[in-house]
This record gives sequence, C-alpha cells and structure tokens, in this order.
Amino acid sequence: MTRSASVSVPNPSSVRERLFEAVRSARARTAAKLVVAELEAPARPAETLLDLEPATDASYFAEPSGYEHVGLGVARLLTAQGATRFRAIGSASDAVFSDLGEAASRLRLFGGFAFQPGGVDSSEWRAFGEARFVLPRVAYEREGDKARLLLVLDSTEH
Repeated sequence: MTRSASVSVPNPSSVRERLFEAVRSARARTAAKLVVAELEAPARPAETLLDLEPATDASYFAEPSGYEHVGLGVARLLTAQGATRFRAIGSASDAVFSDLGEAASRLRLFGGFAFQPGGVDSSEWRAFGEARFVLPRVAYEREGDKARLLLVLDSTEH
C-alpha cells in the first residue's frame, strides 16, 4: 500500500487578506522609508519558488545547515563601477539598511563585484556590471519546518 501526502493549498483570498493585514501592521509600526511585511509560510524547498516568476530577478542561497533563502524581484538595486565600487556599494547599502529601519536585520542584499574594474567586457557579465546588489522585493526563508515570506514595499506604495 502506498501513502500519498496531501498538500494543503491556502485559499488565495485568505493569503491576500493576511498579506494586506501584514502590510498595514508593518506601516503602523514604522516610519521607515521601506516597509517590510512578514507572514508565516508553508515550509517547502525554497528553490521551488524560483519557478513561480522565471522572468524576474531571482536569487537563491542555501547553507549546509538547511537554511534556505529565495529572493524574487527588486525592491532596491545598487550598482557601481570603477575603483571606488566597493566604497560606493558600502555607502549605498548603508542607506538601504537605514531606509529599512528595524527590519534591516531580517533582510540581506544579494550580488557581487567584478574582480577588477573594466573587467566585464564579456557578453555574459556585461549586464551584471562591475558591482551589482539587489534587495529582493519578495523573500522566502526556510529553516527546517519553519518558513516566512517577507514583502518589501516603499512607504509610498499602496
């Protein structure tokens, strides 16, 4: 006899209402320029979320401990070039985390630097540039059987 696991799919209107409530609550708690709404989410392999929006900017990070993180979309994009790219990204990231206020500790930037300035002549790296970091619009984190979804909004977005 085989057993099939049943996967419960949340009602979309229920999820939408929970998300709207999380956004309202986050806005009420902070005067930060960037608002972060957080919801508990079903624990699923994080990489499966990458198939949801294949055309959007996405990031995936996993640790040997089992922690996983997927980022979708772009809330903030940081770019720089030239010899000062490290310092420029450092300053820009300080500004982003300042805009996040107390939510800064729950989010991370994804990206990287070219090893040398002017070293992105190949077609596959040209779009990435010499320094590019993204604060995802939507983040999904899973560790064991616990997961959460974070949505980053500009405080002026509705």
